[in-house]
Amino acid sequence: MLAALTPASPAEAQLRVLGSERISSVGQLTNFFVEFDDARALAAMEVTVPEGWEIQSVGLIHRGRNQAVSWSRDVDGPIRIVAANPVAGRQIVSLRFKAPDFESRGALRAVAMVTDPGASDDFLPVPGIRESLVVEPLLVDDDNQVASFTLRERLELKSELLPMFSGDGSYTLEFWFRTTMLDQVIASSWNGDDNEPYPTEIVIAPDGRLLFFRGESGRHVAMASTSPVADGRWHHAAITHDEVRGWSRLVVDAQPADSLFGPAGADYGSRPRFCLGGRCPSEDAAPHRGYVGLIDDVRLWAMSRSTRQIASTMAERLPEVPGLVKIDFEKPTPRQQLVGRDEIPRETSEVLFVDPVREIQATRGDEGVEVSWSSRARSTRMFFLERSTDGQHFVVIGEVDPKSPGAGRFVLVDAQPPDAVAYYRVRQDLKNGGTRLSATMKVGLGSGEQPEALGTLLIGNFPNPFRTNTTVVFEVTIPQHVVVSVWDVSGQRVSVLTEGFHSTGRHEVQFVPGDLPSGTYFVRLQTDGFISARKMILTR
Repeated sequence: MLAALTPASPAEAQLRVLGSERISSVGQLTNFFVEFDDARALAAMEVTVPEGWEIQSVGLIHRGRNQAVSWSRDVDGPIRIVAANPVAGRQIVSLRFKAPDFESRGALRAVAMVTDPGASDDFLPVPGIRESLVVEPLLVDDDNQVASFTLRERLELKSELLPMFSGDGSYTLEFWFRTTMLDQVIASSWNGDDNEPYPTEIVIAPDGRLLFFRGESGRHVAMASTSPVADGRWHHAAITHDEVRGWSRLVVDAQPADSLFGPAGADYGSRPRFCLGGRCPSEDAAPHRGYVGLIDDVRLWAMSRSTRQIASTMAERLPEVPGLVKIDFEKPTPRQQLVGRDEIPRETSEVLFVDPVREIQATRGDEGVEVSWSSRARSTRMFFLERSTDGQHFVVIGEVDPKSPGAGRFVLVDAQPPDAVAYYRVRQDLKNGGTRLSATMKVGLGSGEQPEALGTLLIGNFPNPFRTNTTVVFEVTIPQHVVVSVWDVSGQRVSVLTEGFHSTGRHEVQFVPGDLPSGTYFVRLQTDGFISARKMILTR
């Protein structure tokens, strides 16, 4: 029972709910993390939530360690939390709830009590907080399969295939995850022995934050997210390491969270290991600190990717790309990627991946303006072609069902374009109710103007296919700023061939691929209002 509250002067304690997302899905588990920070000791807290919210567990974390705490709730009354050994300073109260089985809007309210230095039996209240709570329908993408881990599952990947154990040591590890469990290991290349070096261990801390560890003999270094991520919502994590620069970064939901300087530079032994779902169990010890939650779309790159690169592809399905090891769990993981174990159970989830509009082109013909684009159309409900005369206000002039035949290439013709200039873009309406817009194309439609009247024409590259180098040829009919670049199939720019003001006439630039792997690439020409791309094949 809480002691009687006594009047108090305005308190200086800080109380807040960490994180920015207060939206939960119907019937799903979710965590809230309430931060308390004061020079006085936190003795107790009362938390009130709307009807239908079922409390599952309560925790108290101080300086990264769990503290003894008790809690109770009378039917739909407030949740009463009491610290067994009150301490002062920053601490986190974690609250795991099951969201209502219906849509709702309400608020979470919390009031903290601190010990009164002058009266040990009384508590002093501090200003409370109120946070809005929203419960929305659960939107499941039936096309997307994710891995469901419990403490019993591990997925060990063959280390000889992974970039952190080969090449120059530079790598990027990306994955999506969702969990409400605390103090667990999501992925690791460490066996738990302090004397063994390791490049990667990714942990959910007791306070819900995401931690990355790297270690050498007797020494561990770490990076941490600024806010809790074990909140029952999907998050994207990326760890990058540039061995040449000696710089590692932690990126959470496409935002830089922390960094480390210094090369990994360790000899990881003759048989390094890497496991998803916890540490790799040793032959003479039981598995330690597993993972309970979901994981999807694991990607390991043999390079250090930028935050911009990570953000541009994190929600997209990628094709097979040289130098990329990926596991999307859409089908059983290829056995050649695994160290002898059964497949992880899979389930459908609300995390949505999108195949964006690429290679959009607009050309003028006898029947009007033909707008074409490429997309594998995953998660797309419908394409809409939009037109504008000023580049700002768009109207829909046509639609295309993504299930229509065309092998991923879609075409619509604007049979009645305006007389002067038109702007076109493609809007994707997604299965989850969201939308995504393509780049905007500007087309000149004045009397007698030809398709290349936008000022440029990308002719192509010769030879094609090529091995050591190729010549890219383009024409400029109106002097202007032009960028010619080369992109890989994952949508990442690999080279800029020329950038600047170009005069009228035919221009040629050389592309030398260096150590790029064989495969399909695209040379792209871009001006202020036009983009054109052509495919080229590199063979070694």
